[in-house]
Amino acid sequence: MAAIAFDPLEYARALESSGVPREQAEVHAKAMTQVFVHNMDALVTRDYLDTRLSEFETRLEARLNARMDKGFTRVDARFAEIERLFAEMESRTEHRFAETDAKMERLFAETDAKMESRFSEMDLKMDSRFSEMDLKMDSRFSEMDSRMDGRFSEMDSKMERRFAETDAKTEARFASIDVRFARINVLLGVILVAVAIPMLQTIFNWVS
Repeated sequence: MAAIAFDPLEYARALESSGVPREQAEVHAKAMTQVFVHNMDALVTRDYLDTRLSEFETRLEARLNARMDKGFTRVDARFAEIERLFAEMESRTEHRFAETDAKMERLFAETDAKMESRFSEMDLKMDSRFSEMDLKMDSRFSEMDSRMDGRFSEMDSKMERRFAETDAKTEARFASIDVRFARINVLLGVILVAVAIPMLQTIFNWVS
C-alpha cells in the first residue's frame, strides 16, 4: 500500500488563513493528526482496491463456476431423468402396441373361426337344401315319367285297337280284292304310321 502524507502545520496554517484562531487551528491540527495516525491502517488505496477486486472477482468466478458446474450437473441429471422417462415411455408404448397387436390377432382369429363356422353351417344348409331339391326333382321326374309311360301305354293301346279295328274292317271289306288292293292296304298302313309319327313328336314336344 502506498504511503499517504499528512502535514499538521500546513493544515493549521490553512485553518488560520480561513479565519480560524491559531489556538483552535492547532487543536484541530493535533486532533486530525491523532485521527489520521489512528485510522492510517484503515485507509484504502487504489492499488489495494484493485488487488481486493481481483481477489473478489477470482472468488466470485470460482463460486460462479462452482454454481454453474452444480447447475450443469443438475441439468445433466435432469436430462438423464428425462431420457429415462422417455425410455420408460417408449418401453410402455412398445408393450402397449404389442398387447394391441396380440388383441387384434386374437380378434381376427376369433372372427375367422366364427366366419368359418358360419360358412360351414351355410354349406351344410345349402347341401341339405340341394339334397331336398334333388329328391323333390327326382320324385317329380319319376311321377312325370310314370304319367308319360301311362299316357304312351294308353296311346299304344288305342292305336293298336284302332289298327286292329281298321285291319278287321279292311279284311272284311277287301277280302275279295286282289294283290293290288293288298299293296294299297300296305300303303295305307305306311300312311297311318307317317301320320302317327308327327303326333308322337307333338306329344314329345308337349311333354318336354
